[in-house]
Amino acid sequence: MIATSASLLLAGCGGGGGGSSDSGSPSDSAGACKSIQDVSGVAQASGSYQGLMNINAAGNSEARAFFGANGEFRVISSDGYLSGMVQRDASSLSVEDGRIGIAGSNSKPTSIVLSGTLAVGDRLSLSSTSPDLTTTLDYQQPSSFCMKNGDYASTYNNVNSTTSLTVSSDNTITGVTKISDSADSCDVNGSIAEDDHSISGAAFSLSLTLANCGILNGEYQGLGVFVYDSKGIATDIRYIMESDKIAFFGKLTR
Repeated sequence: MIATSASLLLAGCGGGGGGSSDSGSPSDSAGACKSIQDVSGVAQASGSYQGLMNINAAGNSEARAFFGANGEFRVISSDGYLSGMVQRDASSLSVEDGRIGIAGSNSKPTSIVLSGTLAVGDRLSLSSTSPDLTTTLDYQQPSSFCMKNGDYASTYNNVNSTTSLTVSSDNTITGVTKISDSADSCDVNGSIAEDDHSISGAAFSLSLTLANCGILNGEYQGLGVFVYDSKGIATDIRYIMESDKIAFFGKLTR
């Protein structure tokens, strides 16, 4: 069964607490980050987006999306999710071997072919005829910081403290999560990939492994971003993760 969620598993929204940092203040010596205007090709699509998704004419649902500098992407709403690698030709986008999961489906995610358009720094759209799908996404303007020069190594929690993840300066991730307040804690381990971390707002690839979590044990792949304040301190981490069983959006606060 496919499920999508903005609150299940590692997801949380707002609040939380006071994690410690092991990386110190942002370093001026690291150099400035690049904006999407400073790069070319599919990297100009990188960043965070919010908008609407409509699957099989069921009506619009709010969607969130992350795009990495190499074209990897994730889009999620309460009705389903998309993932894959996007290609760019001028203002046109294409996905030849994407992946779609539809909420409530009794089957595993399936392949999908997508086409779309990109207005750099403004709007991105993707659509398909089989299944009938449209998604329109607005670019979310990031701060001028990125992992290259930002202070992101810290502990992040959700509002009710059922999830706590520590991101170390070597980009490893450790922590715990609970499926519910009454459940035992699951162990979480993972890492952030060695992507291009020099573009402001660009999503990074990450992988997580859940253990002691019953039927939700296993490997999860996804994309994430850090959100920085005006001083280059990461205030939260946001991510979209997926497996064959579930996809979810999460937000944890420092």
